[in-house]
Amino acid sequence: MSLMNWLKRISAVGAVALLVGLLAPTAAHAEVGQDAPNLEAEASTLQEQGAILSIHLDVDTGEVLSYQEISEETIQPSAAQVGCSGTPVCWYGYYAPVQPYGFSGSGSTYGTWTQRGTFYSYGSSARPCWDPGSGTICSSVWVSAGGNISFSGPALGKRVDIA
Repeated sequence: MSLMNWLKRISAVGAVALLVGLLAPTAAHAEVGQDAPNLEAEASTLQEQGAILSIHLDVDTGEVLSYQEISEETIQPSAAQVGCSGTPVCWYGYYAPVQPYGFSGSGSTYGTWTQRGTFYSYGSSARPCWDPGSGTICSSVWVSAGGNISFSGPALGKRVDIA
C-alpha cells in the first residue's frame, strides 16, 4: 500500500469517527426524564439570600419565564416618574405615554390599572396581581426591594400587595 492510499484511509476513518462523535447523544444537559428547572423556586431562594433580581413573568399564566441578578447601580431610576415620586413601589405603563402608578404603605391596594408593564420595588417587598382575562393572578414571587418584575405583554393591574 502506498503512503498516499494509507493517508486517505486514515483520513476517511478519522472523518467517520469525528462524525459519529458529533452525532452521538451526550449525557450532559440531556438526561431523559430530567425535570425542567424550577425558576420560581430558584428566584425565591436567591432573594431569600439577599439577591436583587429582575424577574420576567408570562402575562397569561404568571409563570416565571426568566430572571437575572442585578446590581444596585441598575435599579436607580434615571428620572422621577409622575405618579411614583417618593413611593416604594411603582408599576409603570407597558407603552408610553401610559401613566405609572405609585404604591406605598403595607397590605393590599385594589383597583384597575390598564396597560401595566414593569413593576419596580424601590424599598419594600411587593408583588403585582393582574387579570389576563380569565381571573386575577398574583405573582407567586414577591420582588425584593430593588428588584423588578416585567411581563411578556401589557397587563391589566388589579391589586398590589406590599409586605
